[in-house]
Amino acid sequence: ATGDQSASPSTTHPHTTTPSTAPPTSVPQSSAPETTVPETTAPATSIMGVIEGRADLSTLVGLIDTAGLRETLSNPGTITLFGPDNAAFDALLTGPNPPDVNDPATVQALLLAHTNLSDVLLAADVLALAEVLVENGGPQPVDAAAGTVGGSEIAEADLTADNGVVHVLRAVMPIQP
Repeated sequence: ATGDQSASPSTTHPHTTTPSTAPPTSVPQSSAPETTVPETTAPATSIMGVIEGRADLSTLVGLIDTAGLRETLSNPGTITLFGPDNAAFDALLTGPNPPDVNDPATVQALLLAHTNLSDVLLAADVLALAEVLVENGGPQPVDAAAGTVGGSEIAEADLTADNGVVHVLRAVMPIQP
């Protein structure tokens, strides 16, 4: 089940933000090696467009399809996605008690713990908060000094799209109680 962002008693979270007016962020256009990041002249049209062009996010793309979230992340909206990279998912799946990534409900629950569907939160917005509301589970804690959300380092921030922003993470965040 997804969390109701409007039901939160906390008043420390912004519920509306202004999209960035900064120039487009570099986004790979092919499945080139992870160290190669070709420049583009415009942002992708959706969050799915941003992450599909990234070789280091291919596991995330596959899991989004398994979870049935492709349409959600492709349609217009105000979305913040904290997207773990392939290495983060590899660590999760080879660690103790890995989730069943073939079960759509399990994968959807995990990915919605990395997603805010009501706010576009750029890195500066995220790091100014004590916690970030997500669609599944409790809020993810933020440690601005360490540059982490949900205990995961933000490896790359502010990959902008027409429907929101993606922050690439070095680890999969746990579903908070």
